[in-house]
Amino acid sequence: MKITLIIVAVVLAIPILATLVFFFGAKISNSAYKEVNPNLSDSYFSKEGKIYYSTGGNLTFVGAYELHGSDAETFKVLGETVAVDKNNIYFGKTLLAAERIDFEEVGDDQLETMQAHPDLLAADTSDLKLYFYTHFKTDEKMQSSFIGDRTKVYAYSQLVEGAKPEEFNAISFNYGHDRKNVYHDVSVLESYDEQSIRVEHMDWEKDVLYLGDKVYIGSTFRDDIDAATYKTVDKKHSVDKNNAYFERQPIKDSEPSSYQTFKRSEFYSKDSRNVYYSGKKLHSADPNTFKLHGEYAEVVSDKDHFYFTDTKVLNLKPGVDFKFSPTSMDSYKYQKLYVTNNTALIVDKEDLRVVGEDSSIVVYDNKVYDKFRGYLRGAIPTDIKFIDKNKLYTISSGKVFFEATEMIDASPETCKVYPFDSGLSGYAETPQYIYFQGESISINGKRYRREESDGFLRSFEGNNFVCNNRFCFIDEQRVKSINPADVPKLSYDDMNNYSVEES
Repeated sequence: MKITLIIVAVVLAIPILATLVFFFGAKISNSAYKEVNPNLSDSYFSKEGKIYYSTGGNLTFVGAYELHGSDAETFKVLGETVAVDKNNIYFGKTLLAAERIDFEEVGDDQLETMQAHPDLLAADTSDLKLYFYTHFKTDEKMQSSFIGDRTKVYAYSQLVEGAKPEEFNAISFNYGHDRKNVYHDVSVLESYDEQSIRVEHMDWEKDVLYLGDKVYIGSTFRDDIDAATYKTVDKKHSVDKNNAYFERQPIKDSEPSSYQTFKRSEFYSKDSRNVYYSGKKLHSADPNTFKLHGEYAEVVSDKDHFYFTDTKVLNLKPGVDFKFSPTSMDSYKYQKLYVTNNTALIVDKEDLRVVGEDSSIVVYDNKVYDKFRGYLRGAIPTDIKFIDKNKLYTISSGKVFFEATEMIDASPETCKVYPFDSGLSGYAETPQYIYFQGESISINGKRYRREESDGFLRSFEGNNFVCNNRFCFIDEQRVKSINPADVPKLSYDDMNNYSVEES
């Protein structure tokens, strides 16, 4: 008995000892690294005459990356992720240089460089300073994207034309001004006449600038927003006297005076008339009885239906046949089976018959579904075949389907589909029509009907165009400015300089 207890004690102690050795051993091994300037950054370290970078100072889990070529004697930290020495400028562990290099092996590390403006690279690094701003809520001193020397200001290593470093003030990560102009990164927004100026820092890419009676989101002036009444509710939601907004975009038909959000989910909101998911109406959900279930709002409901994200559950009524818990949708027992893009059934997986190996096509209650896309109207459960190896195209009862979309006027005998891994993935053709992801392609607002001389589609290595003898396409849109005969000869710039017909 005593021997047994000793063995059990040793077995239980092994993981504890291993943990102690790991953490204390890591601490001892990391003790040789010294923070260069702990007041400004916990990410830059020195060790044995060399400089290292470790994001957030997490040496144990992130590791330390040597800044190859750095000069330890003149190395100076300017901010949490910006430093200089007599020769170089560093953003994190990335070296500013004349050309960008994503990764280059240097010893055991990978060198990354960011392309910078020549004037910044030529600047005396001892003159460089980083601009800071004060957070509007916390009063915390924060690092901006702006850096200056004696005569110029830069944002993200690029020149801010005309900005005066001795007058410059950063007011957020991306916004700044001098006595003449207001800037977003390198862009001039407008002249600065000492009008009222304020920034709400939500996260750096979504800051809101109030400039007099105007509102800017990024570098875009938003004339649809009323500056006097606009206010941020949280990171994703905001309102003014005219609209509610989700991620700064107006919510159609919203009522700002009654607009509400939910702490458990940043995606759901409601007003007195509608419920919204990601700024879109939620299928006639009743706002008066709408509620969230689960710690993270995995399921929501109103008096008539359950919903998963923006999908209405058709076959379960709250309070009547609640035969699964709010969080069991992802369990081994139940399957969300789409009927349309925004409606679904919750079914017992044992009641499903999967058609074909590695297929999303299933039969339930004598009907055929693509379980991720919806009901294949008119398909017969006993007459299902696939015409491509990826099982995206299904034929049944004389019809052709792409996923759950019926390809109108497509015949199984004449429909030509292209492999998923080809440059023509998603396209299909018949002698009369071209389809993209199951939908007929239109030109000038009319369904495009192929002529025999048009030929079949072909793709070209090195670009995204697909063409027949007459037209080129990008997805379902016709490319207006490209002649099919010229595509093999196009330069890289030509391939990126094209216009498409509006849908």
